Amino acid sequence: MAGPSATLMGVIAIAAIILAGPGLTAPGYSVIAHSISELGAQNTPFSWLMNVGFAAFGLGVIVDAAQRLKGAPWVAASFLVFGFSLFGVAAFSHSPIDPAAAFDQAQSFYERTGVRRFLCWAACAAALALFAAMAAVPEAQGLLQRAMFLSSFIWLPVFLPPQRPEAAVSPST
Repeated sequence: MAGPSATLMGVIAIAAIILAGPGLTAPGYSVIAHSISELGAQNTPFSWLMNVGFAAFGLGVIVDAAQRLKGAPWVAASFLVFGFSLFGVAAFSHSPIDPAAAFDQAQSFYERTGVRRFLCWAACAAALALFAAMAAVPEAQGLLQRAMFLSSFIWLPVFLPPQRPEAAVSPST
């Protein structure tokens, strides 16, 4: 007899954390006004716990979806995207519920205007389309994965901020 699915284990882990989280987090947290993501916000008490929950849920979905790639590639691919997105929520934490608290704005993955915004959306669309194509056309996955890497090679240098001169290490030090 098979045990519980990895997804179910992830659901149980994140559900327990979602239920306990409001009692552990920053004063003023409201289950009505604040999101679950804010339980994992930067500079927030026990945020690491919520982020472990997001990662556990994501991992469970990824494990189960990967087992279904051959039988139902499009469905599995959509669940894989969802699972990896949960890892993204854990890795790129929300800003704190206290607007005065410090946080790292570099963790927010969006651009407001211009070419950088277009390239972010284009890279995201390319990655999703190429990932789905790899599942649908496994005999071409080598070529498709190379195209995915090429899109990241174009996107990453544009997205990642340049090093600030004051942070650079000079050769004389």
